[in-house]
Amino acid sequence: MDNRILDVQLEDHSLDPVSAEVRILVRAEQLTPTTEVRGRLVGPSCPFASTVEVAYPLRPLRRSELSVPGTVALRVVIPEASLWDTQSPHLYVGPVELWQDGRRCDRVELRHGLRRLSLGPQGLRLNGRPLTLRGRSDEARSQEQALVLHDERCNALLVQLFPDDATTWDVADRFGFLVIGRLPLPNEETVRRLQSLSCRPSCFGWIVGSEWLAGEWLSRLAQVKGSGPFVGVEGEPDATKDLPNVQFVVGRRDQLPALLRGGRPVLLIEEPGERSNLPNNAPPLLGHVESGTPSS
Repeated sequence: MDNRILDVQLEDHSLDPVSAEVRILVRAEQLTPTTEVRGRLVGPSCPFASTVEVAYPLRPLRRSELSVPGTVALRVVIPEASLWDTQSPHLYVGPVELWQDGRRCDRVELRHGLRRLSLGPQGLRLNGRPLTLRGRSDEARSQEQALVLHDERCNALLVQLFPDDATTWDVADRFGFLVIGRLPLPNEETVRRLQSLSCRPSCFGWIVGSEWLAGEWLSRLAQVKGSGPFVGVEGEPDATKDLPNVQFVVGRRDQLPALLRGGRPVLLIEEPGERSNLPNNAPPLLGHVESGTPSS
């Protein structure tokens, strides 16, 4: 009997420093009494730190009622886990295998970073620590580019979302960048794709156009699971003041007074070198993203 994995979702159930726990939900094409899910997470690994990697097996949940119908729910317990952040992006990786009637039918590779990202009155916090975004447009599509940006203390990337291209997210997971994705016009395929990207440790959130503010699309974004992701709208603070599913606004320096009146955190899109000219009494900002390449 053939079978295959349709979807795998990971969620940080606990980030207790003594013993962290990750929940894993596997949706298979078919579930029968002889369907099994096996696997493990191995780690941590980090390009900027020496680590000792250990294998942590996937185990069934202790209470079966926590499972979602049509899925297999598992857990991984990681003692003294290392968290993912922009300076030390610790990752845990490993396989999830689907077995049917004693035969392996399918296999997917997981990559997971444990972290807690929050945005509120105290600003942006990563694992409880304040963080200001210092970003660039999509310039990290290779290890070499990522290392240059990391040395320049860049911690965020602004990208245009394209179908079936997760190169930037792959690099950002490994080298410690938060990714802000500009979304195309809303459609079902885009929403489906956001579900998998939102589970990446590098996912910060999305910038949407006015088309996403109509109908049910904004509420659909709010239902996408993940740590965050946050939703921002570009240059329209008045249009978003009654929309609780919008967490930040985006604009350029000449729009700053109007953006700040909306009361939401502001992400500035700036030309190279413009950031250093902000006045000392400027209000706190979510951060800055340079929109171009600095001139030589």
